[in-house]
Order: sequence, then structure tokens, then C-alpha cells
Amino acid sequence: MYCDPVLGSCIDVVVKGLCEEVNRFSDDVRQEWDKAEERFFHIGFEGGDKPHCYTQNICMDSLKELVSIGAYLKFSIYPAEPTDEEGVPQSFRQEN
Repeated sequence: MYCDPVLGSCIDVVVKGLCEEVNRFSDDVRQEWDKAEERFFHIGFEGGDKPHCYTQNICMDSLKELVSIGAYLKFSIYPAEPTDEEGVPQSFRQEN
């Protein structure tokens, strides 16, 4: 099962909401979930210049819920897109 993107006010809200969705699966869908080789929520961030430090938190209750459904978290950090062409290699420039 793949859902993209899932938006929320913060990671904790998204993780908690996805766990609740899994817990609402019908019995046959939940059996498929439980049989899957991998069960994870993949969270991605786009890098950038600002803010200098970006922080998100996942509370203990959400982590416990994640464990209870047999899932784990995967994180990806995507590189920042260049905002100007000064000093940016040609291979990084966006073509219009």
C-alpha cells in the first residue's frame, strides 16, 4: 500500500493518523498488512537554507502505536533546490 503525500501539521500528527487508519482496516486488509514483509511510514524532508535548523518530534504514544502495528519509520532528506545560478554547477540548474 502506498499513499503519497500525506500532509499534517507535524510528523507526530501524521504518524498517529496513519496508525489509526491501519487499526481501522477490515480484517482481511489487516491480515494482508500483517503478512507484508515491510511495514513502514516513509517520511521525507526537502532541505533548504532556512530555517537553519528544522525540528520535528514524535511522541512516545505515537511510537508505541507504531510498534503495535508492526511498522517502522524511514526518513529521507532531499537536497535543496538551487535558488539562483550564481556559483551553481550547470548540472544543478533548472531548465525552464
